[in-house]
Amino acid sequence: MASEARPQPRTIVALLVGATVIALLAGWMGARMAGGTGGGAMSALTGQPAAAGAADRLAALEQRVERIAVQMDRLAGATASGRPRPALAAAPVESVESDAELAQSQRKMVQSLATQFDAESVDPRWSASAEAALRRIGSSDAILSIEAQPPDRQVIDCRRTRCRMEFDFADNADAEDWTLAYLTSLGGTLSRSQYFVSKGPTGSTRITLYGQR
Repeated sequence: MASEARPQPRTIVALLVGATVIALLAGWMGARMAGGTGGGAMSALTGQPAAAGAADRLAALEQRVERIAVQMDRLAGATASGRPRPALAAAPVESVESDAELAQSQRKMVQSLATQFDAESVDPRWSASAEAALRRIGSSDAILSIEAQPPDRQVIDCRRTRCRMEFDFADNADAEDWTLAYLTSLGGTLSRSQYFVSKGPTGSTRITLYGQR
């Protein structure tokens, strides 16, 4: 069956240009007749002669139609070559969370991790050895070399696959330095970890860390 012939992009653009020119010329002639021979009709919007306004609009429309023609040529070329037509890129939407929303999100995350941890039972073969290994990391040479003050209090509890640790520091700077060094040494015991920071009214800092083997 013979395929239906479709007008080419340039043909469509030419027809658009012709129709636009005819419409503008008709409007310009009407303005001339309305204004008489003594002077050109004035545009009610711009205060300029109607003929001059029509010429400006014609030039602007010609430029717009030419841009449309270029875009249609590109689309026609993409279709003929089998390439997909370019899609319009959506503007990125920035997500801005308030401090209250961030705090609520962190509380939900901590609660979820705590629920998963509490649901596990102790593994006699792994839990005790993991707790001992995590305590040794806290006093290892890698930690001592940064000369950060160790936590004033620490609680380490491991279950079947998960561990929860709490470290209390009097100084926030010591908490940051010590925790970063501690996290880099967990690979031999825990494969994944997440920690959360909470600050007390007197400047103290508590690090709550959840890990999974």
